[in-house]
Amino acid sequence: MATDFDGGGNLEVSPPVTVGSKEYLFGRVIYGAEGLYGPQAAIRQFLAAQGIQDPIEVDTTWLAIGHIDEVISFVPVNTARGFKMLIASPAAAQTILYILRSDGKGGLKLLEGKAGERTVNQILNDTGLMTFNDQKQAQIDTIRFWLCLELDLSDVDIIEVPVLFHYDPPSTKAMALTANLVNLLAVKNYHLIVPKPYGPNDGGTDEFEEYVLDQLNPIGLTVHFIDDWDWYHIFYGEVHCGTNARRFPDPTVHWWEQE
Repeated sequence: MATDFDGGGNLEVSPPVTVGSKEYLFGRVIYGAEGLYGPQAAIRQFLAAQGIQDPIEVDTTWLAIGHIDEVISFVPVNTARGFKMLIASPAAAQTILYILRSDGKGGLKLLEGKAGERTVNQILNDTGLMTFNDQKQAQIDTIRFWLCLELDLSDVDIIEVPVLFHYDPPSTKAMALTANLVNLLAVKNYHLIVPKPYGPNDGGTDEFEEYVLDQLNPIGLTVHFIDDWDWYHIFYGEVHCGTNARRFPDPTVHWWEQE
């Protein structure tokens, strides 16, 4: 029976990588699953049968939707490696909030003008929310560990982006509270279309946006923030969920000739 795990947002492919002695010229397939929970058996079998992209399963069952694009994305950079992996980070979000509070800016608002609008102080004083995000960080750290292992990544290949999660009782499954910055679209010429996070607003400057720009602009990426709140975020999705892109592999490398 079809489930949310069968959605396209739960299917990611890494850029080309070499792991040990094995070269994956077309990258590796990554999707969220855990045991019996995940894409249908027929889909898993189909992906595995391709042979050359050796699928990786990571546990996303703690998410309300359960898609891998809620946790990671890959962006192109002009380096020998050719890419960075972005990963959602409640810890990065919390660090930004703690710094703002220590600078006397605890009254800045997050989610300004949206349902759930709160100040930095109110977020940090919500011990239940902070504990929940600590737990989600631990689960994301496990995903990070396995992807580093399976894709031969190191810390230099990874950029953490600030995202806060929450849940809607009685369910304890996580969904993005601030718009999920990893759920983006990479387009040509190193441009990224990224959801507007509605992070702490300091006189018109979104501190989460500034953090992302400080991380991505120096490595040659141009970021365009787009407000997808009413169209996708409130339905548990973001930019990546509402877009598609045509990709063109190297025409000189024939997938049917790979082993």
